[in-house]
Amino acid sequence: MALLLIAAVAGATGADAATTEADDALGEQEDCFGRTCAYGGTLPDPAVYVGGGFTTGGGGTRVIPTGSSVFADCNWDRLLAGDELVIARPDIASINITGSIFDVDHWVIFCPQLAGFDAYTIFPVGDPPPVPVIQAMIADAYAQTPVVAFNPITSPDGDEDLTLITQMTTFLWVDEAAWATRAVATISLPLPGAAFSVSTTAVPEMAYWSGGDEPVECDGDDMHPYVFGIGGDDAQPSDCTMVYTISSALQENSVDLEVVWDVSYSCSIPVCGGPLPDITTISTRPVVVGEIQAVEN
Repeated sequence: MALLLIAAVAGATGADAATTEADDALGEQEDCFGRTCAYGGTLPDPAVYVGGGFTTGGGGTRVIPTGSSVFADCNWDRLLAGDELVIARPDIASINITGSIFDVDHWVIFCPQLAGFDAYTIFPVGDPPPVPVIQAMIADAYAQTPVVAFNPITSPDGDEDLTLITQMTTFLWVDEAAWATRAVATISLPLPGAAFSVSTTAVPEMAYWSGGDEPVECDGDDMHPYVFGIGGDDAQPSDCTMVYTISSALQENSVDLEVVWDVSYSCSIPVCGGPLPDITTISTRPVVVGEIQAVEN
C-alpha cells in the first residue's frame, strides 16, 4: 500500500463557502463528499474597471487587466484506490498523522498558504469537484473576464478643430463592433481526465453618459454613428444625445461613460450555472466645448 503525504499548518480546519446558485444546483455535499475540505471560495463583489487614454474619433477600446489563477500555486496528485492518505498536522502534537483509505481513485488538491493557511481538497476521480472548489473557479473566471473600456465617441468630435457647441445636440455612441463583443473566460481543472471547467460570459448591457447638462442612459439600440448628408440631426438613426451648457472657456469639460456588463457563468455539467454580479467599465475623454454668439434683433 502506498502513502500520499500532505503537510498542513494550523488553521486548516475549513472555510465557509459562499451561498450561491451552485449550492442549490449541486446539492448538499457535506464535508466535501465526506473527505477533508479546507478550501473555501467566495463569489466576488461587483467589479469596476477604469480605462483611459481615449481620443476623439475612432473606435478604440482598452482591454482591462484581469486577475491570475487562484490555482497557480496549487499541487495536484492522484490517490489510487487502496492507497493511504496521510496528513501531517504539526500543530497537534499528540495526533499529528491521520490516515484514510478509499476504494476508488481520488484527486488531491493542495494549495500552500491559500488565504493564510494551507488547504487541501479530496474528491473522487470522475466526480465534479466539491462546491467550494467550483465557487473558487467561478470567482477566478469572473476576475479574468476580459471586458473592455469603450472609447466615448461624439459628434462633433469635441477637439480644438471641431468643438462641441453649447445648447446644441451632441450625439453619443461607441464602436458598434466592440459593443457586439462577448467577453468570455474559462477556468479548467488542470487534471488529466478531469474534464470540468467553468466559463463566464459578459455582455455590455447599458451605457450611462454624463458630462453635459443631464446624464443620459442608452442601450445598444439607441447608439449609432452619426451619418452625414442624410438631412441633419432630425434624420439621425441615433437616439443617444446630450447637451453641454458651459463652454470650455469657463470650465474643463469631458464626456464620461459607464458601461454595465451583464455577467453569467456556466459549467461543463448542466446543473451548474447562473448570474454573477455586474461588471462596470468607466471611460472618460476630455472635450472642448465652444459657444456661438448670437445677436437677437
